[in-house]
Amino acid sequence: MNVLGQILLWGGFLSGSLATVLNLEKKIAWSTIPWGWYIGSVIICIIGIVLLRIGKKSAAESSHESTASLAEIRASLVNLINHTEQLRGQMDEMAPSEMVAFIDDVLAPDFYTFAEGRNAITAEMGLQKFADVMTHFSAGERAINRAWSAAADGYVDEATTCVKRGLAMLHDAQQELG
Repeated sequence: MNVLGQILLWGGFLSGSLATVLNLEKKIAWSTIPWGWYIGSVIICIIGIVLLRIGKKSAAESSHESTASLAEIRASLVNLINHTEQLRGQMDEMAPSEMVAFIDDVLAPDFYTFAEGRNAITAEMGLQKFADVMTHFSAGERAINRAWSAAADGYVDEATTCVKRGLAMLHDAQQELG
């Protein structure tokens, strides 16, 4: 629909432009313009604009569709917090490779669920709430990703610090989400 809208918009524009300059001017410049052609070109432009707006509106509506509901997003955030607390409590006994495996196997699916369904926050709670929640959530996710990297490199102290920071950010996201 967008391609057709663009074609009609530009075709109408060019056609209308051609209509205004095609004939040589006489004493009264307005009498040389073929008004039927020009008005037809304007109508084609308007149809193109309408099609572009319809396409933009349908694209915006489809972007608000989410793969998860707000309840599923909340549940995945609760799971993330619980599992991250579990990780924090067990980090002293875990080898770095076990930390990496825990993050990959236990935390990653809930991060994915939350991220894929994030548009439900906008649809149900508004853009400002989305920004507030996602600011904390993305900071928490980055901290957990950094913990993964630190653990993969064998820096257990850095991994522990990042898990604690990530957990605090996830708690903030949960508080914003309500």
